[in-house]
Amino acid sequence: MWGWERGEAACGVARGRRADTHSSSLSASPQNLIERILRLKVYDSTYWKAQCFGLTAESLLDEAVKLRSVGGSVGPARKPSRFVSLALKLLQIQPDRDVVLEYITAEDHKYVRLLGAFYWRLTARPADVFAYLEPLLNDSRRVRVRAPDGSYHVSHLDAVVDEMLTGELIFDVALPRLPPRASLVATGALQPRASVLRAEFEVMAAAKAAAAAAAAAADAAVAPPPAAHSEDGEVGARRRRSRSRSPRRGRERWQLSRRERERGGDRRRSRSRSRDRDRDRGRRRSRSRDARPRSFSPKKRAKEGDLSVADTNALRESLGLTRLR
Repeated sequence: MWGWERGEAACGVARGRRADTHSSSLSASPQNLIERILRLKVYDSTYWKAQCFGLTAESLLDEAVKLRSVGGSVGPARKPSRFVSLALKLLQIQPDRDVVLEYITAEDHKYVRLLGAFYWRLTARPADVFAYLEPLLNDSRRVRVRAPDGSYHVSHLDAVVDEMLTGELIFDVALPRLPPRASLVATGALQPRASVLRAEFEVMAAAKAAAAAAAAAADAAVAPPPAAHSEDGEVGARRRRSRSRSPRRGRERWQLSRRERERGGDRRRSRSRSRDRDRDRGRRRSRSRDARPRSFSPKKRAKEGDLSVADTNALRESLGLTRLR
């Protein structure tokens, strides 16, 4: 075997030993669920040495009540927050199951609930995680979350719990893998999730059904009398029915379909064309009338056929009448 092959084999054995040591350490001490770098920073912090060193499961609750935000390592120096320090203390003392459930169900203190939920997410079985953390999704109170740069932003308690259930990293801590909820339901380890709004939806549906039944009964009570069977009455009813069934009656232009709008535009264009045609026909008539020779009136024709004054006087002299002046 070549030297480099022996070196790779030795490295592989060493990696396997480190993996075995890591898995055994996780099973031996839950503190190893938090990364070593963050854990060492917590151990070196002043808050851990001054406030968290001698805490028990009962006295830790007093420190948890003082929490005003949640977060991981914050600031330029990446100092651990008090929330992560208390979570590491819980992993160190390993309180009883009932104590942790009291943390989760403490409705008066939202940050205590988040602390208990975070510890439960790291240490409990997947079925228990879903069973006890899903009720927290109904709590929509606002909480302060501290970002890694040290700034604060407002979130909600249900959003943080949902991130615990669906995410892989929260507060700079890698979360244990959770199987899908559907697979747990399929194996019978978990019951299907029931919404807290289901009862309200059922009440609303029943109220709508009752209102619809009452409206139908009222319409049936005030139904119009039957129409007369005379021929004129049938014709009038048929006309009214045809008018009411018109698709375009009572609708605005924007409610019409594209074909109906185009059809209406064609109808208006045809009307304008007919009006233009009649106007042109009238213009042609007036032009032809002006082009004809003007006919004289009967009075003018009579004037053109009259005798002159000399002829009139000669005619009067032959008749023995006096001449005209």
